[in-house]
Amino acid sequence: MKKLYLSVLFSLLSFCFYAQSQLLIRTPDIRLVQESGVGFDEIKGYHLFVKKNPGVESIMLVETTKDPEGKADNYAYRAMEYNEINGDEIRYLNGKVLDSKYSKYSLIDSTPEPDDEFGEAFHIYIPYQMEYGYPWSRNGIVTIDRGTFINVRSFAKKYGDYSGEYYDNAYMFDLGAPVVIHKEKPVEPETEPEPEMESEPVAAEEVRPEPEPVPVPILTDDYNPVATEKFGEISEFLTYSKGPETLVEDIMASLDSINPKRKVDVVFAIDATGSMKDDIEQLRKEWVPRLIAELKQFDEIRLGLLLYRDYPDNFRFKGLPVKFFDFTYNIKEFEVPEGTKEIKSYAFFSCGSLTTVTLPDSVTSIGANAFYGCSSLITATLSNALTSIPSNLFYQCIRLLSITIPSGVTSIGDRAFYSCRSLTGITVNATTPPTLSSNVFYDTGNCPIYVPAESVETYKAAVTEGWSAYADRIQAIPNS
Repeated sequence: MKKLYLSVLFSLLSFCFYAQSQLLIRTPDIRLVQESGVGFDEIKGYHLFVKKNPGVESIMLVETTKDPEGKADNYAYRAMEYNEINGDEIRYLNGKVLDSKYSKYSLIDSTPEPDDEFGEAFHIYIPYQMEYGYPWSRNGIVTIDRGTFINVRSFAKKYGDYSGEYYDNAYMFDLGAPVVIHKEKPVEPETEPEPEMESEPVAAEEVRPEPEPVPVPILTDDYNPVATEKFGEISEFLTYSKGPETLVEDIMASLDSINPKRKVDVVFAIDATGSMKDDIEQLRKEWVPRLIAELKQFDEIRLGLLLYRDYPDNFRFKGLPVKFFDFTYNIKEFEVPEGTKEIKSYAFFSCGSLTTVTLPDSVTSIGANAFYGCSSLITATLSNALTSIPSNLFYQCIRLLSITIPSGVTSIGDRAFYSCRSLTGITVNATTPPTLSSNVFYDTGNCPIYVPAESVETYKAAVTEGWSAYADRIQAIPNS
C-alpha cells in the first residue's frame, strides 16, 4: 500500500480551538517602532502600537509557550524599571487589582491613545530586556533579538481581566529587514552661465556611495527560518502556505498530486502550539467539505491525524508532546484519544462534519462551547470522570439524538443543551440532582428526562436546583 505523509506546514496554531474573531490581532493591526534617537545597534527598546478594534479592551505581552514540562502557566512579561508609557497601568487578577512586587511594570495597556495610522491604538513600550515569572517558580530575563517570539494577549475586558474572554496572538521579532533610505538631491536654481575663463583644473566631484541599508524592526507572523530549515531536512517536497488566503488550495494540490488513487494512507501532522485560529476556521468552512468530496476519487484511503506541540501540556503519547488519532476510513470519526485530560473551550466549535464523539474516562474537564454548533453531531458519549457540564457545551447540536450525564456531575451550565431539538431522551445518572443554570434544556422538544428510580420525586421537587420546572418530563431510567 502506498503511504503518503503530508506535513501541513502552515501555522495551525491551536487546532480546533476557536476564539471570538474580534479578539484576533492581525499583522496589519500592528506597528513596531524602535526607540527614536538611538542607533540600530544600540536600541534600548521598541514602541508597539496595536490598533484598537471593537471588542478588545486591553492587551498584554506574555510568553508564547508554557515551560517544557507543561507544569506551569505562561507568564506575563514586565519591564525591569519604570517607564512613563506603561508604568502606571492597572492590571487585574481574579477580578481585583493586582498589587505586588512582581506585577509592577507589566507590559499591559488598557488606555488606547489617538493614532494617525490606526485612529486609536494601544501603546506598549517593550524594553530590550524583559522579566517573567517568580523566584520561587520558573523565572528569567528575555533579551529581544531576531527570532524572539512573543504573545500579544488581547482581552475583552480592561486591565487584562481574565474573567472575560482572552486570546493569544503569537508573533516573532524580525529585527533586520533591510530598507535603503534615499535622500533626494536638492535641485540647483537655474543661473546664467559664467563666461569661460582659463583656470586651474577642477577636481572631479566626489562620488558618494549608496547609503547602507537600514534594518527596520517588525513583528511578523511569517515562518521562523530555523523551523523552515528543519522541515526541509524531513522532506524536499514542501509547500509553504501563507495563511487562509492560500491554505485550502495548497492542501488540495497536495492531495491531487497523489497517483495512482488506489490504496493510500494520508497522515495530517498539524502544529497545535499557538493561536492563529483564523486558519482553522478557514479549514472548517471550506476545506473539510472539499476534502470529503475529494476522497471519493480514491479506491481506498485511510486518514490519520497527529497534533503536536513544542511542550507536553496534555499532549502526551509515548513520551512525546503529541496527540495521536489512529487510521480511519471515515473522516467523521476521529476519536479523542485515551489519556486526554481536558477538552479546551471551543475545541470543536462549529465543526460541521463531526458526527460522533467519545470522550474517554481520562477526561476530567471540558471548557465552555466545546461542541457549540456541531450541527451534524448525532452521538456523544461523555467521560464518567466529569463533575460539571459547562455552558453551551452542545448549544444548537440540532441532530444530537440522546445524551447521558454521568453520575458524578453536580452542576450543568447555561444553555448546555440549548436547541438540541432532536433529542429523544436525556439520562441523568446522579442520584442527587445537579444544580441547573438558565435555559439548560431550552428547545429540546419536551423529550423525557430519565433519572434514577429512587430519585424521581427528589428531582421533581428540586426547586432551588431548577429541576422542578421539568417535573412533567422526569421519569425513572428504564430497566435495561
